[in-house]
Amino acid sequence: WAAIAAWSDLVICVNTALADAAGRAVPALSPTRLAVVPYPIEPVGAVMPATRSSGRRPRAGYVGRLELGQKRVDRLVPLISATGDAVAWDILGDGPARGSLERKLRGRDDVQFHGWLSGEAYWRTLAGLDAVVFTSDFEGTPIALLEAMACGALPLFPAIGGDGESLARQIDPRCVYPPGELKVAAQQLRALLPVGESMRTRCREAVRAFTPAAHAAAYAAALRAAQAAPRVSAPTVLRRAHSSDALPLALVRRLFPDALWR
Repeated sequence: WAAIAAWSDLVICVNTALADAAGRAVPALSPTRLAVVPYPIEPVGAVMPATRSSGRRPRAGYVGRLELGQKRVDRLVPLISATGDAVAWDILGDGPARGSLERKLRGRDDVQFHGWLSGEAYWRTLAGLDAVVFTSDFEGTPIALLEAMACGALPLFPAIGGDGESLARQIDPRCVYPPGELKVAAQQLRALLPVGESMRTRCREAVRAFTPAAHAAAYAAALRAAQAAPRVSAPTVLRRAHSSDALPLALVRRLFPDALWR
């Protein structure tokens, strides 16, 4: 952070949690030197179903990397078990923990593993979700959260801070659960389902500002503000001697195969 502060007149962060962390790490960065420019999302509206049958079983989903480190997808197993047969599940994504999850959930015909999806197949699957769940130890603003909410899916998010938790609280206090408390999370999920159209509309409205146009406008505004302010960055380029600055990704993959598993 100190190096970034010495080189920069503006630090752009994708969410307020990162901006707060940057401000704490480098107090010399004034708030005017820190800008929050949220991710842009662009749903494919044509694949979103307008209505759902009344007798349909609610569907919840997990979207993201299947790993134990940050994402803690091992928590999906007790969460899915605690929901019983009241909810069907879609798991989108891949990663080193996929095999373990499939073994532990074997025999459940109400759990479907999709792997990585893209294009209309991805958006069509998101549009079929009633809720999207997160089990992470830490998150900022997951793009999967924004995209699922844009399709009308209800968020179920752990109380770990960040803009993700803030968005979930906007919808309903029960959309936020104590971290690691999977039985509580299951109870709250069952209480929230099935999701009515008014709640779906609230989810879509909550992420309406995360558009490419809004992203471009916020980015341009941050640059204009930085250009109008006095320069604080170093007048000359600081020299760095980090091998990682010029380390080819092909070499990284050869030396550390798991570093680029996708």
